[in-house]
Amino acid sequence: MRRIHPEQQCVIEEMAAKEKEKKFVQAVEALPEPVCAHDKAFILLVYKGLRPGMILPLKLFSLPPGAERRGPTVEELMVYNQTRSVCSEFGIVAEPVESPFFPNDDESEDFCKHLIIAKNQETVDQFMKPWKKFVHPDEQGRDPEDERLIGYLMGFPPTAVNAYTELVRDHTPENKQRLLLDMATLPDELKQQDYMAFAALALSKGNWKNELNTIRSWAKEVKRMSPSIYNSAVGAYRKILEGSELKNRKFQARKHQAPRRRHLLKGRNNHLGTWNLITICWFFLS
Repeated sequence: MRRIHPEQQCVIEEMAAKEKEKKFVQAVEALPEPVCAHDKAFILLVYKGLRPGMILPLKLFSLPPGAERRGPTVEELMVYNQTRSVCSEFGIVAEPVESPFFPNDDESEDFCKHLIIAKNQETVDQFMKPWKKFVHPDEQGRDPEDERLIGYLMGFPPTAVNAYTELVRDHTPENKQRLLLDMATLPDELKQQDYMAFAALALSKGNWKNELNTIRSWAKEVKRMSPSIYNSAVGAYRKILEGSELKNRKFQARKHQAPRRRHLLKGRNNHLGTWNLITICWFFLS
């Protein structure tokens, strides 16, 4: 039997790994909603080892106010099962965890299934303890060390994790201003960078420039693996950014119009006083 030279073996293994990665990317790209582009991007990063793990929330259905709770149908579970199958096929652990109903402001409820996705079972097991406390909170409230652990398991920069953990330990407006970067204060030129689409974490005020290097590396790898997922994630980010800027422009414009608006409202019947106040608030907040 012909022996394969070690260098040839390396080439063969490298080609096999590339082919496996290509098939994995295609399978992730094909995942339907509610798996969004950002979810897909972070699944790719877990596969490549740039993030130890992630928590994937899948909203399967909503219940109107007062409706009796039920479980998901076979059809509603399809994307959930498909995601687990893709991960399992390519050597990633996708562990289902207990998922509660999440109430909305209008008293409707969302039913979500959550998957902890990681490179190995050990990482999944580490996620389990803080997750169970999230589903069944005790009287002690949030444990800062649980927050720290989740941050590390998500692959966030240690300086960002430490700043956020310190804030959880003593959550005051002063500490928030001292510890975390207000993203709204970033220069517009920086916010317009494509890689900011992957800034899914709170940046620390003291080290945010270094922490952006992690985000840049994530963006670079996603773009290499799947330009399609990368472009979709960036496109979604830009829509959010444009919506935020539009809202801010409306706020500034209406703030200047507000005195004139108050003048127009002045003199109406007294029983409309509450409505007038709501209208003025809408000018400032919308």
